[in-house]
Amino acid sequence: MISLTVAVLLVVVTAYLYYRYNTLSSPLFPPGPRKSWLTGNTLNIPLTTPWITYANWARQYGKFMGLRISGEGDVVIINSLDAARDLLERRAQIYSDRPFSTMDDLGGWHFNVGAMPYGDRWRKHRRLFQQSFRPAAIQNFQPTQRRKIHDLVVNLVNGPDEYEKHVGAAMGAIIMSTIYGHDKLQKNDPFIETAEKASQMRGLFPHSGEVPCQHFPSWLPGCDFQRYAQMCRGYTRATQDEPFKFALEQTKRNNASSLVAGLVEQLDPQDPSYAGNLERIRNVAATIYLAGSSTSKSVILTFMLAMTLNPLAQAKAQEEIDRVIGTQRLPDFTDRKRLSYVEAVYRETARWYPAVPLGTPRRAVQTDMYDGYCIPEGTTMYPNIWAISRDETRFEDPDCFKPERFLDSGGPFASINDMLLFGFGRRVCPGRHMADAQVWMAIVSILATLKIEKGKDTKGNDVQLGVDYTDTLICHPKHFQCSITPRMPQYMLISSAQ
Repeated sequence: MISLTVAVLLVVVTAYLYYRYNTLSSPLFPPGPRKSWLTGNTLNIPLTTPWITYANWARQYGKFMGLRISGEGDVVIINSLDAARDLLERRAQIYSDRPFSTMDDLGGWHFNVGAMPYGDRWRKHRRLFQQSFRPAAIQNFQPTQRRKIHDLVVNLVNGPDEYEKHVGAAMGAIIMSTIYGHDKLQKNDPFIETAEKASQMRGLFPHSGEVPCQHFPSWLPGCDFQRYAQMCRGYTRATQDEPFKFALEQTKRNNASSLVAGLVEQLDPQDPSYAGNLERIRNVAATIYLAGSSTSKSVILTFMLAMTLNPLAQAKAQEEIDRVIGTQRLPDFTDRKRLSYVEAVYRETARWYPAVPLGTPRRAVQTDMYDGYCIPEGTTMYPNIWAISRDETRFEDPDCFKPERFLDSGGPFASINDMLLFGFGRRVCPGRHMADAQVWMAIVSILATLKIEKGKDTKGNDVQLGVDYTDTLICHPKHFQCSITPRMPQYMLISSAQ
């Protein structure tokens, strides 16, 4: 009799908890898939490309939807540009914080300015970023950007099968030279290889939240991530320290010409805040290196895939370059305003397959009401860039690559501050002006000098390509077979690039 009573009570309590969890606990929480009282929506979310699933759910649940995920708690996915602007920009005082990430903590990413909690420490780093990467300061980087991208063009001709490696090396070389003053890179340079490993490992970590077994020893079943995190710590520490030490040594020898050297020379070693200022310089340098090179590489590889699949768009852009600039020199930064179709190709590349499709998460610092729904304090907010870029009310045939969609208005292009690529509000990418300049220069230089086509199989037929991307924090196309040939004789290409 007692056991029956206990069983009945358990059923009643379980039913009550389930009812409370799904209704009374947050009666105005944004709509979303039905939740399990035990696991919430954790089991509803696919392990790969969740942004695509969220975009599909948006058709049923609307422009923003609520989930409950183990380790993250309340989560809101923002699937429309209007909601993203309303929440992340117009209410930035509520939505500028970052959620805690156990894997970032274990992986040694405390230095990453982009992931720092909103507060005084972040503001000091942000101020240094803005000082160093404002539009006027970026002009000092242009000679190096131009030179390294011209080297990239030559390398793509000489080794087309290794195009991914060449693009990654070029983006890394620009930052190593401008930020750290390391201009003479070796083949398979250890600085760049270490940074790429750190970035790749970070990309496999969850966005945020806690790992239930984070405090368990690594030898327990299911805790292999502890060893993985330890490896990541080694790479991230080396990426922070080694290039920075190189730049400091160059400064001591009065042989310095880099952002780090210029900032360090402004410091007074007798100042009590010297150590803290030096640490901020190191953190900012490492952040722009790791975040900037990976994102720029992603956009350029997406551009190359888009040109392979869309030869008419490539031909129109090349016709514009030949008509406006001619064929006796390579494009320069001063040509940008005259190359509207090239600009449209760049904007469409960033939209067609976003480098960070799920965006970077925010955390609500207080309970808020939006559009009749309650967003509890502590909620993690994800701007689903994939869904926003696929909004058919803004982008007709969103899966098609159509640069013309950015020319239809007939007006000027939107500011880069409005590009989804660079984020929203107070957490917009602080290095966006540098990244924008070097990605545009890479795109226009490749268009001016090279022709990218589908590769051929053994029978001479075009290889059929899909749109297949990595499933990481920063996505890039998986290797695709393409043919890269010069549009001018190689001796002219080399002389033009010098």
